[in-house]
Parts: sequence; C-alpha cells; structure tokens
Amino acid sequence: MKIKAPLLCVFITLITLTANSQVNHNFDSVRNFQRNLDSLLELDAKKFNREPLMTYPALDVFMAQKVNTYLTGTGDLSLNKSYFIIDPSDGSLFIGYNKSTSSLETFKRTRYIFTGGFKANVADAFSTIYEGKKRKWSENMGALIRLTVLGRGIISYDGKRQKQKNKLANFMMTKYYRAQTSQLIDTLMRSDSSMFEYSIRNIKNEEFQNSLRESFYDANRGKYIRKYINDEVDHVDNGKLYSSFRNWWLSFTFFIPITSQHFFTSSIISQHLNDFRLYNFEGTVTGNILYERQKTRWLGIVGVGGYIQNNINTDKMKKYSAADYKTAGGVDSTKIDNLEIDNVYLGDYSKYFTPFIRVQAVSLFALDKHIGLSFLAEKSFGKYNPTNYKIGIPFYLPGKDDDTKVNFEIQFKWTDFYNKIYPDKKRGEKFLLGISVGVPLSSKIY
Repeated sequence: MKIKAPLLCVFITLITLTANSQVNHNFDSVRNFQRNLDSLLELDAKKFNREPLMTYPALDVFMAQKVNTYLTGTGDLSLNKSYFIIDPSDGSLFIGYNKSTSSLETFKRTRYIFTGGFKANVADAFSTIYEGKKRKWSENMGALIRLTVLGRGIISYDGKRQKQKNKLANFMMTKYYRAQTSQLIDTLMRSDSSMFEYSIRNIKNEEFQNSLRESFYDANRGKYIRKYINDEVDHVDNGKLYSSFRNWWLSFTFFIPITSQHFFTSSIISQHLNDFRLYNFEGTVTGNILYERQKTRWLGIVGVGGYIQNNINTDKMKKYSAADYKTAGGVDSTKIDNLEIDNVYLGDYSKYFTPFIRVQAVSLFALDKHIGLSFLAEKSFGKYNPTNYKIGIPFYLPGKDDDTKVNFEIQFKWTDFYNKIYPDKKRGEKFLLGISVGVPLSSKIY
C-alpha cells in the first residue's frame, strides 16, 4: 500500500501540531515566567529612565555567587540551602538550613531569608553529642535561628569605561540576549517534549500516560526557568559587562541553648559543693555590606550583641581536678565519685550579661578573587571586657559545581590584647592559630 506524498505531509503536520499543542499547554508556566520578567523590565526602564542590566531573579543568583565565597563563621551569610561550619575561634560546629521567598516564584527580588540550625561546642570532644558511659550530653548544644533582611542589590555600568573596552555593544545587547535565550529554551522545550511524547506513544493506559506527562513536565519546568536565569547571569558576569555591584543585608541571630554547662563550686575547700547550670543565650544584630568590582570583592561587617557569661568561663575561679580536690581535703569526695565530677571550682560564683561590638573587613583580591585578607576587632563590656583581634587569610576552592564552593580561613587570633582580664599572661599565651571550614551541602536556595 502506497501513501501519497500530500497525505504523508498532512499526517506529519498533524503529529507536529499535536506535539506543539502539548508543549504549549504543559510549558505555559515557563513562557509566562519569561513574559512577566520582560514586562517588569519594561516597567523599570520607564520608572528609572534607563534599561536595567539584569532581572531581579538573575540579580539574586548573581549575589549568591559572590556571597558564597566567604563562609567562615556562624555569623556569615550563606545562600545555599544547607551547609556546615567548623569555627576554631569558639570551638563550634554549626549545621544550617536556609529558606527564602524565592524570586523564581514571585518574579521579584528576595527580601527575607530564614535560617535554622544546630550548633554544638566541639572543642573538647569533636563531634561528641552524647557520651553513653557517663550518660551525659555535650554541653552548650542548641538551636540557632536567624532572620536576614536583604537590601536592593545594585549592579552598575560605567559607559565611558566600557566604551574603552569595546563592551558597550555587548551591554546594549543584554535585552536581546534574553530574547535569544527565550527562543533557544522554547526550541529545547519543543524538542524535549516531542521526544518524550514519541517515547510514550505506544502506552495504551491513558491514566498512566498522564502520570508520566505530569512527572516529566513538572521536573523540567524548573530546569528551563533556571537555565534562563543562569544564562543571563553568565552572560553579564563572564562577559564582564558590569563595573560594580553592591548590596547590604541585616541579620538578627539568636542562639537558644538546649543543654547547659554544668559546674560544681564551693566558696572554700571545707564547704559542700554547690551545683550550678549555665545556659549561654546569645543574640546578635549584624549589618553587612558587599561591594564588588572586576578585580576586588569587599565585605564590611558591624555587629552588636550580648550573651550570658559566668566567672568560671573567664577563669576567675580557681580550678581543681577531682584528684586535687580530694588531696586538698575537700569534704565532698563521695559526691565527686558518685557523680563522676571532673573538675571543681573554688570562689564566689556569679553570672552576668556581656555585651559586645564587633567590626570586620574582608577583601578578596588575589587569584581572581579566590584569596584575600580579613581583619576583625571585637570589644566586650561590663565585668568581662577584653579586646580581641583576628587576622585571617580566607580562600575558597571549587566544589562539585559553582554552587558548592568550599570556604577556608587561616585565623590568627589574639584574645585580651590589652591585658584587661589576664594581665599575668604573656601575649603568646593568649594567641590562637586555627583554620575554619565552611562547606555547602546543597545548591543555592534559588
């Protein structure tokens, strides 16, 4: 049986139209996303009387790529979904999870990021959370919660500077590049959809077919939207079409202890031991500024806060090991054996609130902004009022992809620099050399 050429053409056309109608119906959300962004760009162009260089979702991703190159302490901002930090300056391990109002869903800039996580003191026994032999939980474990308010990022373009580099034409093409990207993605969607529909053509069960369609199109919508945004970011960043970028954010961080620090004290050796527990609540408000140019990235950080402290952690009470306490004639030797107490402290116990202010500057300037320097000054007030300084060498290494950069910082820290708390100790005895590690566990939150 021969099929005439005109009939064959009609048959092929019908198949193509069917596939196209399928893709138009199932990928409408992607096309609506692109159209909405174009409409918002036109509104911004009329409002500010200039052509915007980037869309808001792309600007969010652009900022995440810059911010995620410095993650060395629990106070630093991460824009990955999950991450962990080992910080030698306070001997802590922090595992965090971020949640935001994604700009890919709202078409607008991200304003808030919510962070929740678990923080533990691992200086004495790394990664030990519970010790079964003593039936004892690790001290000073707790939950850390943070609200971060993001400013409106500004990416700038210096026309005179870019003209000298023959980049003006490329800059003017950014909006046309977005249009070309839209057309390319539309072609990919049609091609992928046609191949998928062809692969399920022989499935007779319509319900099963629809289930496969739903899974396929749901899985690919996010992929195409992210491709549209990431291509825009790469076009501007790799093409060096910007002269500077800046943004600010404000963070409110609270540490809520779940376990306490447990102390046994006595005013004098001949008195019975008292049992005290300290919960180290802490709160911090931090203002941050990021400023980026082609060859340098700067971070400025100012934080104020406070935490609950006692005069044992500040070495104001005399410490005895269990053996030394018994040898000195302590009257509660039986209690020490029964409770398996390691240390005893003699003196007048007190706890108090310690406020502090912290200022930090970070610059990444070497090897394409992979390595830099940081300086931190911290001043406490009240009964415990040392001044601490820290000099760091931050650097980062690429992970499995661009979203998972592993951050390191070699830290040189001097505590009580002006001998307010420990006047009898030499400066070298109050010096700490360590390395912090910040590791993203998943991709960006966008």
